[in-house]
Amino acid sequence: MSNYFTYISGIVAVLSFIMQIRDVFPAHREVRKAVLYISFGIFIGSLFGALNSINITIAKSYGLIQIALIIVLLIIVVVLSILSFIAIRINDKPKRQELWNALIVGIIVLVFIIIALGISTGDHNADSEFSINEIMIIAGENYKKKEYERAIKLYERVKYKYYENDPRRQSIDKKIKKIKQEMASEF
Repeated sequence: MSNYFTYISGIVAVLSFIMQIRDVFPAHREVRKAVLYISFGIFIGSLFGALNSINITIAKSYGLIQIALIIVLLIIVVVLSILSFIAIRINDKPKRQELWNALIVGIIVLVFIIIALGISTGDHNADSEFSINEIMIIAGENYKKKEYERAIKLYERVKYKYYENDPRRQSIDKKIKKIKQEMASEF
């Protein structure tokens, strides 16, 4: 995965460099320069990461709230980057001051979103101290004691630790289905 990112960022950096040399879109010379710097920096960073065998993995268990916070975070970072480039280039002092004030407010919002993202992605349950096998044993004991909701909750927690095509996940789905059928038959 990271090799594809290195290739794509390298292509973007080369295209940005060619656009800068050929002076494509002369009215947007400064924006092109900023895009060149950013894309070149991303390429160099991903290249060093690939050389050092750094793999960035993203957990697949993000919920809707975490994904929304990440998207908002990325949008704010892009907007703040654009505002900072504009603020650096603007000559009018009152407008520059307004942009810097907007940047400060944006950075404060960014910090709050990062904190919210950290809080929402943390595992605050006592079950996080247990291994997958221990959680499975606890879920089985809850099932034997007919505490079905708790057993289902624990099985689902374990289920999301496996990839979608993992046979263990399918086995857990069968157990959850069996528990739900027993719950329905008791009513």
